[in-house]
Amino acid sequence: MKKNYFSLLLITLVGVFLFTACGGGGGDAGPSTTDLLTAKTWTISNVIDETNSGTDITSSFSGKTAKFNTDNTYTHNLGTTTETGTYTFGGNTLSLTPSSGTPYAATFTNVTVTDTQLTFKVTITNAKTGDVTYAVTMTGS
Repeated sequence: MKKNYFSLLLITLVGVFLFTACGGGGGDAGPSTTDLLTAKTWTISNVIDETNSGTDITSSFSGKTAKFNTDNTYTHNLGTTTETGTYTFGGNTLSLTPSSGTPYAATFTNVTVTDTQLTFKVTITNAKTGDVTYAVTMTGS
């Protein structure tokens, strides 16, 4: 009887030890990509025109910012004007739909978000020049 009690106690202790050592899978996984996206105001820090030999056109976007809100709305400061609208974000795709006054919607692909950087690619269709793809990096503050 004493041996069975000891074996049961040992098995119970080992089970408790293993359960607590593994953490039960309920540990903090950190913020989601949506949390990271909505936590900052993003300022354009680098824009490369991938269609035209990798031309750096960052200076054309100096001071431009975007803020994504938790209610799936956004504000994009374009310098002299401000664009607002709604967005969807899933996987590595971010889609913007302007509220009004802007003739286009945009879909950003290859989106990655960290606590300090937002990077993506966007292809703009132009009837005169054809499709142009840009690689964009934004810095969060």
